Amino acid sequence: MNLPPTVTPRAFARLAEINAGSGDQALRVAVEGGRAGEPVDVPGFPQEAVDTNGAGDTHCGAMVAERLRGVDWVTACRRGNAASAITVTRLGPDTAPDRGETDAFLDAQE
Repeated sequence: MNLPPTVTPRAFARLAEINAGSGDQALRVAVEGGRAGEPVDVPGFPQEAVDTNGAGDTHCGAMVAERLRGVDWVTACRRGNAASAITVTRLGPDTAPDRGETDAFLDAQE
């Protein structure tokens, strides 16, 4: 995997630490060079989950897609959290939202 020059393999390895507790998730982002490597919590979006299959894949796909668009890590992780929050509310495979659905979900959170 080719990482952006500002992200070392060590930082990438520490990128995501998913903490599941009482139905919600938080993503911890620790990118070297930002705030002296201090982690930043990126809150999840609690949902009534009907199927958690694919939630991690959806999160990672959305996050990486945002990074490839040039978005900062925290925003990319927030969008990944939103996309996976949508995914867990759907039953079955192929439940990842598209970009428009993720935008609408985030707009409704504000």
